[in-house]
Amino acid sequence: MIAPAHFRPRTKCGGGVERSETEGAAAAMWRLDLSENGLDLPPDLLTQRGRFFDMAAFFSNLRNVVVAGVILALIVLLIHWAQTGVIVDMTFWQFLVRWLHVISGVMWIGLLWYFNFVSTPTTPKIPEDLRPALGKYITPAALFWFRWSAMSTIGFGIVLAVLNGYFVQAYTLDLVDPAGAFSDPRNLLIGIGMWLGTIMWFNVWFVIWPNQQKALNIDNAYPDLTKDVRASAGKTAGMFSRVNTLLSIPMLFCMVGASHLA
Repeated sequence: MIAPAHFRPRTKCGGGVERSETEGAAAAMWRLDLSENGLDLPPDLLTQRGRFFDMAAFFSNLRNVVVAGVILALIVLLIHWAQTGVIVDMTFWQFLVRWLHVISGVMWIGLLWYFNFVSTPTTPKIPEDLRPALGKYITPAALFWFRWSAMSTIGFGIVLAVLNGYFVQAYTLDLVDPAGAFSDPRNLLIGIGMWLGTIMWFNVWFVIWPNQQKALNIDNAYPDLTKDVRASAGKTAGMFSRVNTLLSIPMLFCMVGASHLA
């Protein structure tokens, strides 16, 4: 919602008040603007306006938001330790790696589903003169986080399997198990999930990403490709992205089922 002109802050020139992100300057600006229009609000309300500007500046910086989120997580950890005592053992490291694995997976699958549920179906509806901006700026940036979140997801997943002692059992689908083949349904479920995730990771790095580089000429890596070759590469990337969307559903089922179903 856009405020009326006499309620919007404006920068003053000459002897006026210049706009500032500081609380006091913001309040002074609003007071001057309102008084010129025959209105007068309590100073505390004007101060709240200044605080709003400060919060808007904070949330406009993604780095600040991420750092603040990590700090909040650490505060929760300190609260937990205050109740249980500070315990940094193997269970803690297993939890930490699992947490990083889940965060990476949320970003990876979230971007995968963004491409398939939002970007691809919506692109044909975008006017043709606006589509180049999508392929030049938005998609390459999304692909950066997409492929590296896939890498970190599988990396932390493998470390987690090693720390928990089921790496061999999982990747052999419980054929190799000290307790006997197929003796633990959890190893079979997590193994299927890990293989599906591995296939998806391979598709990202060795099929989707190389073909998107060609289709969009990312970083000007393929400037001489013909339009037909670019279109073919785009179709290949799109098809394997759909394959990954298909595999993501049973993969997530296996990951959750290994802990809560088996």
